[in-house]
Amino acid sequence: MLVPELDAALAHLREAVSDATNAARAGLLGLREIEMAAGDDGVAVAPKVGGLSAGTIRRAINDLTYQFSPTTFFQGNALLLEALTAEAVDDYAGRLAIDLYAGVGLFTLPLARRFERVISVESDNEAARFARQNIATNQIANVEARHARVEQWLTDFTAQRSAESAPVDLLLLDPPRTGAAAALAGIIAVQPARIVYVSCDPPTLARDLRRLLDAGYALERITGVDLFPQTYHVETVARLANC
Repeated sequence: MLVPELDAALAHLREAVSDATNAARAGLLGLREIEMAAGDDGVAVAPKVGGLSAGTIRRAINDLTYQFSPTTFFQGNALLLEALTAEAVDDYAGRLAIDLYAGVGLFTLPLARRFERVISVESDNEAARFARQNIATNQIANVEARHARVEQWLTDFTAQRSAESAPVDLLLLDPPRTGAAAALAGIIAVQPARIVYVSCDPPTLARDLRRLLDAGYALERITGVDLFPQTYHVETVARLANC
């Protein structure tokens, strides 16, 4: 099920490939994949084909503005993004929060309103660029955006900390479908007081939660958010506390 804007864009592309001449004129011949995304200001595609717009699109969530492109990850169900961010960020507050697999900053920006300092970590170059852009656009001054592999950044962060370093009040992670198995040792070494794990894959979430529970964390709450209606997929937000 697609939003009407994407349905219309797909209909436009179907018309463009109705014969070889039109397909060639639209730049569609030989393409194996087209990425599309919808925002508040319309639809963008990558690569640019069929006369459709390409480049940056925008989405407003809780009076924060996010910019992204069709090739960067951004949650697709706009109707539930406020609920998802509210469930993940909740009323947590403190001195230091870390946002791993931060993407373009979906959770980073609201965390910055509740914590004195936020560190976001993202390995994808384009997503990290958009994260910095979104931080600047929303005039947020207390976020440090790191372009790095999560596992390596955790190792470096732990090595550089001293006994006087501020404790990590909250660590939020939203990994890809494969989960965060490679990063769990580093997360446990950081010893955050609380962890929020956002997952789109229940089996890998269950696997990773087992390891966190074995490391001394307690599961406080787990909530499903139906970002993918009429499918078996579900977004899950798990909250843990360091016992």
